[in-house]
Amino acid sequence: SKIVDSPNSLKAHEARILAGVDEASVKTNGWTWKGSQVWCCSFFRETNIKTTRLYFSAMERDGVELRVGDSVALQASDQDKKPFIGKIIAMWQENLGEMMVTLCWFYRPSDLENIKSPYGSHELYLSKHTDDNSAATIQNKVYVLSFPEYCRFYAHQAQTERNISQCKVVPNVIKWRDQVIPSAVAPCDSIYFCRGVYDFRLKRTLKQQLYYTKYL
Repeated sequence: SKIVDSPNSLKAHEARILAGVDEASVKTNGWTWKGSQVWCCSFFRETNIKTTRLYFSAMERDGVELRVGDSVALQASDQDKKPFIGKIIAMWQENLGEMMVTLCWFYRPSDLENIKSPYGSHELYLSKHTDDNSAATIQNKVYVLSFPEYCRFYAHQAQTERNISQCKVVPNVIKWRDQVIPSAVAPCDSIYFCRGVYDFRLKRTLKQQLYYTKYL
C-alpha cells in the first residue's frame, strides 16, 4: 500500500502542518514508497534514546525498485567526486514525512590509507560504518558482487558476445543470486566487487576476505 493511502500518511501530513513545513519542500527525488510497512521500536545506543519509526520494505522510481539489502550510489556534495556507495539496511519515514534510508557504507581503496595490495578500479571495501540519509540523495541502484561473482559475470558476458557456449563447470550466473546479479543491460559503471573489510575505527583493512556472499 502506498503511504499516501494510509492513516500513517495523514499523521505525517498533520505533523508537517503543525511544524509549518511545506509539502513541496519534502524532497524525494522521485522515489515513492512501495510494499509493506510496519511500526517498529528503535533503540540508539549512542544517545540511549528509544523511538518508534515507520519502516518500509521497498521504494520505487521510474520502474526501478529498491529493497532492503540492495546497494545504491549517493551523490557527493562535491560534484567532481565519485558517488558514495552504500548498502540499504533499513527504509523508514521521518516524523515530518521525509523518506530516509539507513546505509552500511562501502569504501573505495583510493580513499583509504595503508592500501598496499593492487586493487581494481571498481573494487570496494565493506565496513560496519552506518548512518541515516535522505532517500532524495540516492542517484541509482548499483550492484556489489563478490569477487568470484564479478569474474563469472564478465566471463559470461564475454562468452555471450563471442557466441561461445557457456562452460558447464561454472554455475550458471543468471540463475545464481537472481536478486543481486545484474542483467546484461546494466551499465558497467554500476557494477562493483568487494573482497575485503575495512575497519573505519582502526583505519585499516582486515585480513578477512569476502569470498562468501552472505555479507553482501
